[in-house]
Amino acid sequence: MISRHLRGGLLAAVTVFFCYVVFCQFFFITHAANGIFRPLSSLVIIPAAKVQNKSMSYRYVVEMAHGLEGFGGATERKDAFDRALALSVYRLYIEALADELDVKVSKDELVAYPIDQAVIAPGLELAKWNEADYRKFIVEPLLLAQKTEAAVSGNPVYQAEALETMESLRRKIAQGMPFADVAEGFSQDPSALSRGDLGVMSMGTLMSWLQPATTLAPGDISEILHAPNAYWTVTLIEYFPSEVAEQAAVHFRGIAVKKKSFGAVIGDAMAENPAWVFVW
Repeated sequence: MISRHLRGGLLAAVTVFFCYVVFCQFFFITHAANGIFRPLSSLVIIPAAKVQNKSMSYRYVVEMAHGLEGFGGATERKDAFDRALALSVYRLYIEALADELDVKVSKDELVAYPIDQAVIAPGLELAKWNEADYRKFIVEPLLLAQKTEAAVSGNPVYQAEALETMESLRRKIAQGMPFADVAEGFSQDPSALSRGDLGVMSMGTLMSWLQPATTLAPGDISEILHAPNAYWTVTLIEYFPSEVAEQAAVHFRGIAVKKKSFGAVIGDAMAENPAWVFVW
């Protein structure tokens, strides 16, 4: 039998907790209010969202909501908060993937990122942010996403299927299937429509990932080349020399296999590990 005093204490605790949650939801979340309520959102101890071992505070979401009002064109505060919450959850997935791939954004990278003060000034005023806020809520997530995307592109685990597909196409060529036929039948680049013909390109405008193939002799086949979004195998059709190195030109035929995209990796993570979100 629970004593009257204990029952009263439990009822009081439940009542206080309920009022606390309602207070948090109404003032800090639904309205993301300015004035005294904005800094007080730090007092919300329950995270707004959680992904694996990553959590996002309500204060972060509230500040992002104000940022969307200033920079994202959001006019309704509730809409701004909902969008900010979605962006915050997406950031948690990126952070979890970044940890897995050992990707970080250093303070030096964050500070060195160029910002046009004249362009961002109106948004800062509307959001009631300073430059440090802009770097924290806008620049840092952007840099983290860019660096994580690059890491996914070069990661052998996430790209194993694409790499195996490319290896299988190279085996077809080694077994005697004409390069152009493989390109036409299997390349995942629009150039497949022209049997892999990539056209004539000047050395001065050549993509960096294609540079190693410039040492090929006509008819030779390259090793696997790593473009940001695909694996390539190319063969040199013809080289056009010039006294000016950058004006020399090359003519390639190529086969591409698309890499698993950053968005697909994040999408898989969302499906496998649904976010926990505490918003009514």
